[in-house]
Amino acid sequence: MIEIPPENNPELIKSIADFNKSFRERSFSGRHLELGKMISCGVCGRRHRKSEICEQRFAKVRIGHSEEYRQTESVEPKPRRGIGPKKRMNPHFSKRRITLVQRVKEFIEAMPGAEDFAAEVRTLMLQYLKRDWKQKAKIYRDTQKQSRTTNRAIR
Repeated sequence: MIEIPPENNPELIKSIADFNKSFRERSFSGRHLELGKMISCGVCGRRHRKSEICEQRFAKVRIGHSEEYRQTESVEPKPRRGIGPKKRMNPHFSKRRITLVQRVKEFIEAMPGAEDFAAEVRTLMLQYLKRDWKQKAKIYRDTQKQSRTTNRAIR
């Protein structure tokens, strides 16, 4: 974006306004030319910037008993995990895992010197949370069972 100078030149002001308007309408890669466009890389199979260069790896094949090696391009594609979407590279944490991490952090911050026993604190906190989750699940199951028996009696 270009700021309009204080002088009153109408042609300059109009050209700057036109540039600012066209600049806002550009795509992200059009506004940030230093980053480059996104491409679907044929080497690594991922999407990344055009400026990042992936090297092709070759498999080394041993010929007979000799120490000679020849390079062959690994033609076989990597096997997919099956039908459906790919798994995330950095998956989101579940609600339970986030709760566990928060509780461990709170405990370590509250107790000085607990950093040395972080693994033990995590294990104990996980046991405590599992017990809590099981109790909540049991209450939910019992409520559901009672509700279903009540509804059966009404019919």
